[in-house]
Amino acid sequence: MKRNKWCLPVLFLSLALLFCGCQDALKSYNAGLDAYDEGRFSDACALFEQAVSQGEKSGKIHADLALSYLRSGNTEKAAEEILTAKDLAPDDPDVLKKAGLFFYYQNDKKAALSYFQRSLTSDIKALNERDLETCAYAAEIEKSSGNYNEAIRLYNLLIEAGYHPQEHEFLAGECYLELQQIDAACQYFDMLASHSETSPYYYLAIYKKLWEKKAYTKAENFFNKGVLLTEKEESPVSKGEYYASAGKYEAANAYFKEETRLTGLLAKARTLQENQRYDEAEQVYVEILKRGDVNADVYNQYMMLKMRTGAYTEAFQLLTQVKSYKDPEVMKQALWNEVVLYELTEDYETAFDRLNDYINTYEVPESVKREYRFLSRVKKG
Repeated sequence: MKRNKWCLPVLFLSLALLFCGCQDALKSYNAGLDAYDEGRFSDACALFEQAVSQGEKSGKIHADLALSYLRSGNTEKAAEEILTAKDLAPDDPDVLKKAGLFFYYQNDKKAALSYFQRSLTSDIKALNERDLETCAYAAEIEKSSGNYNEAIRLYNLLIEAGYHPQEHEFLAGECYLELQQIDAACQYFDMLASHSETSPYYYLAIYKKLWEKKAYTKAENFFNKGVLLTEKEESPVSKGEYYASAGKYEAANAYFKEETRLTGLLAKARTLQENQRYDEAEQVYVEILKRGDVNADVYNQYMMLKMRTGAYTEAFQLLTQVKSYKDPEVMKQALWNEVVLYELTEDYETAFDRLNDYINTYEVPESVKREYRFLSRVKKG
């Protein structure tokens, strides 16, 4: 049979176009992952949709789309995408994990845990990086649900695997504290302390947890170990800041005389505020602003001082500065302070609206829900 001379070039062209399409889809997908990791969820949606249009058809990309739409506020589209992902790849561990995250972000911890558990391999020795991260989410849910023994079992797996051992040694210790097993908790805290790179902040956290459980002697022992670390040149926290963070304000004052670091100066200002030495605290903030060494946290703390002293107009001005930084770590506290600020100025309707936005954005404790009910009554009155 005579071979058509056009067949091979057309075939090669088709394969080349297919290869280019795959490459383009992969490029768009990876760009979407980067956007998601950076918190640019709307951009991630657009890039993932582009990858789909370029030929990407896996269940995984629809799971990523679901998370991106959810984080950007489009819950209806997110629900559609997670269903598509599960239909396309019902047993894919990556899809199951992302389905778990989908429900986790919606605060449906029971459904999230179910998907996390299904995504894990049954062979403990074969746990990969994805499995270990999933295991950490599952442990967090078990801990928050009061299933402390199961949480401890999972934390032990993570510790043995060398997956963020310090964090999980601390969390396992917390679980034992909730079980009223102080000595067992301290065994994990001792494990944490055995790491040469353990931060003084861990010692502060341990101190506070043990103090809450009235294990005062053990608390002080860990606190004093942390003090020694603050004396090292590479310490992320000064001694004055360390004492202030523990609520030991009188002792902290003695170490603030030579303070020059921004975090230390902020701790100094907080200490002065706690001692109702507002004029002196004001001077610290003025000094920081003069230096030009400012960030969202500086303006947020300064705003709280103005709120305490009744300078509400200035507090609102500082709130605007806080928001301009769009720092997610500070924004949650700043938005709560905004609710309080509107309450203090007796603008209950705006306070109610801001609180409604806050509740829709963050997972909140029962005390915030009570505040919501109070404002809803005041607003009507």
